[in-house]
Amino acid sequence: MARPARPIWYGPAARVSDWWAAERDARVGLPRLEEDGTVGTPRWEELGRGARDRAEREWLRYQVDCADLLVRLAGVRGRLRAARDRLRYAADQLAAVPERLSTEQLETRRVGEARRKTDITVIRARRAREHARLRAPLQARLRQATDELATLEEQLAGLESRVQVRFQVAQTRARRIDEHARRRGAAYMGRLVRRHPQGGRVNAVWKRDWPELPDWVYGDRSPHLSGPSEADLGGDHGT
Repeated sequence: MARPARPIWYGPAARVSDWWAAERDARVGLPRLEEDGTVGTPRWEELGRGARDRAEREWLRYQVDCADLLVRLAGVRGRLRAARDRLRYAADQLAAVPERLSTEQLETRRVGEARRKTDITVIRARRAREHARLRAPLQARLRQATDELATLEEQLAGLESRVQVRFQVAQTRARRIDEHARRRGAAYMGRLVRRHPQGGRVNAVWKRDWPELPDWVYGDRSPHLSGPSEADLGGDHGT
C-alpha cells in the first residue's frame, strides 16, 4: 500500500526559478495594470493550475492502486446482500416454529398412544423431543447464516480499511502538492512586487485567486466506501 510522500522540498533550484520568473515578469511590466481587467500572470496561473492537475493525478493513482480492492469490495457487498436475505429467511422460518409447545400440544396423543393409554409424562417427553428435532435444523440454518454474515462483514471491514488508508494517502499527497505550490507562489509574488515598477499597486490590486483542490481532498471518507451503516454507496470524486 502506498505511503504519503514526504513534504515537498522547496529547493534552491525551484526558488531561483520562481525569482527569475518574477524578475522577468517585472521587467516586461506584467501584470499590465492599465490594460488587464484582472490582475495575474502566466506564472501564477501555472503554479495554481499545476497544483490542481497534480492533485487530480493523485486521485487517478488512488483509483489504479485500489482497482482490485474495489472489485473485491463490490463482490463482498453483493454476497452480503444475499447473506442478509438468507439470514432473514432463516430467522422467519425459525420464528414460525414456537420455542415451546403449549400444554395442549405437549399432551396431544397419537392413535396408538391413546389406545395403549400411554402415561402423560411419556407423551409430553415425546412431543418435546419431536418439537426439538423440528427446530434443530432451523436453528442450525440460522447459526450458519449468522456466521456467514459475520465473516463477510469482517471481510468488508478489512477491504474498506485498506481502501480508506490509500484514500487518505492520496488526500495527504494532494494537500502537500497544493501547499508547496502556494509557497512557491508566495515567493514569486514577493519578488514580483519588489521588482515591478508599480509594485505597491500590484500588491494592492493583485487578484489572488487560487484554484481550489477537488472536493474529495477534504472528505472524511473515500467516496467508494459505504457509510457507517454499510449502505452500498458508490460515488464520484467530485470536482
